[in-house]
Amino acid sequence: MQKKGKVARKSSIASDTRPNELKGSQDLLLCQNRIANDAGWWRMENAKVLGEHVGLKLLVSVPRKTRTYFLSKVPRPLRYLRPGAGRFLEDIARQHHAQFQKRIKITSLVETVQSKTAQRKKNPSAASPHGDRRSLHLTGAAFDISLKPMTQKERLWMRELLVSYEMAGLIDATEEINANCFHIFVLPLQAAL
Repeated sequence: MQKKGKVARKSSIASDTRPNELKGSQDLLLCQNRIANDAGWWRMENAKVLGEHVGLKLLVSVPRKTRTYFLSKVPRPLRYLRPGAGRFLEDIARQHHAQFQKRIKITSLVETVQSKTAQRKKNPSAASPHGDRRSLHLTGAAFDISLKPMTQKERLWMRELLVSYEMAGLIDATEEINANCFHIFVLPLQAAL
């Protein structure tokens, strides 16, 4: 049974072992953008808009490192998330740390159109900063957890945890094979709290 707002996900990768709930699609990206639009979330067009959101406390600062996670190659001006997304990051990192006594590696938080455009030059498979299927990082409600330092046991554990949060209607998560990360979009009710 699909939860409300979820779009069926398909994969063309025959050996793909990800749960269906963690497989992304263009239709899912379109659906997620509609959810963000319905919530009235602005996209961070530039540093000025991002700064205005910070000033209004619609985005909160994310520490470079804590005992449960660390940021990798996230530029200082982009170390922000919506308050609920920041708390969700802290919560999931705390659970992972309790299970494995290791920190998780965060590789992306909020993005601006300018930073996302530059990223797409390096990674053409990254979501566009424009159109109906644009990157959810522009909202400040998405972050990426790197798969690279994780063991297979950690990946399986994280998959189960993310699917449980999806089924509860708190997030939409995708295991991005090309980007080697778990992409987590914290849904409006959760991200707004």
